[in-house]
Amino acid sequence: MNPEKYYDRIEHYLSGNMSEQEQNDFDKESKENPELQMAVDLFQLSQEAIEVDVESDLRQQMNNWQAEEQPTNIRPLKVASRRRRLSYIAAAACVLLLIGTFTIQWNAGNYSNEALASQYYQLPLGSDIRSGSAALDQNFDQAMNAFDDGAFEESMRLLGKASTPKSQYLLAHSYFQLGQFEQAISSFDKVVASNDSRLKEKAEWFGLLSRLEAGQEVQARLVKITADEGHSYHQQSIELNESLNSIWRNFTK
Repeated sequence: MNPEKYYDRIEHYLSGNMSEQEQNDFDKESKENPELQMAVDLFQLSQEAIEVDVESDLRQQMNNWQAEEQPTNIRPLKVASRRRRLSYIAAAACVLLLIGTFTIQWNAGNYSNEALASQYYQLPLGSDIRSGSAALDQNFDQAMNAFDDGAFEESMRLLGKASTPKSQYLLAHSYFQLGQFEQAISSFDKVVASNDSRLKEKAEWFGLLSRLEAGQEVQARLVKITADEGHSYHQQSIELNESLNSIWRNFTK
């Protein structure tokens, strides 16, 4: 961060030397640019530190004049004042930079691939995917119960070869929970290819999140979902797209 490159504009802004349009543009830019906003805060904090220090200097000089018949040794006092002022500014800058660094890291962490995927991920509900004969559902129900208990590897064992779309869908979520995102992508893609009307859009969405976790490109799939107003995850895709294009994403790279 180099706040000095903004100082001329900040000084014009705070001194009221900008036109109304320029002030509005500056306000908008500072909201979208955290580095500029931090520079404004740093500039204001430095000015406040200087004002406090000047007041302290004047008070000290008046005390010296009262204690002595003539005001001597004023020049060294100004030198000391300048040094103290610089120390105040340096201290203020350090505090602000520490706060700014923490804020940037915290926000950037919320916009990482892992954080965004976790934010939009949802556990599968058995009621959404259970169907078929009672005999076939018996193994699936056991696998679903194991999944609900957090026993993801046991759930995968019970699913066996996962020959049906719903079994493949639950298998994909098990892989996702275990952090095996490449395998999750493969299983979600098989569900999409099956064209199962209940699970296709879910598999498209969670397959996209799996790719996000794996660090793969997701833009083309995301655009496809955002363009489909009837898609079950249309609104979530719009929100995710905004997050992926957020300025905070720059600090995660």
